Amino acid sequence: MVEGMLGHDDVERTALIVVCHPEIAYDALGIDPTLAGMLPCTTIVYEREGDDRVHVHHVSATKAIRDLGCAPSESSADVEALVEKTGELMTVVWENIEEHGSE
Repeated sequence: MVEGMLGHDDVERTALIVVCHPEIAYDALGIDPTLAGMLPCTTIVYEREGDDRVHVHHVSATKAIRDLGCAPSESSADVEALVEKTGELMTVVWENIEEHGSE
């Protein structure tokens, strides 16, 4: 995907999946509109030469918002609820990857 978009043939098979669950975006913007700069979440799917596995790495925007202190301190409970909600959604994603990953 990256190779085709960039026109380079030296990039290993890599795909960047950039998504934002609309409800999560709505909740984040409700906490502080400036948090939009941290969205969306990105998942990277890639292969490495000589490795027969497909690797998946997820970058959690909501955890970054919390851990970097991007939201106003009075919103910490709201941010924590958002982290919990996204964690639950990502758990479903990881379970599906585990269940269907070898198909």
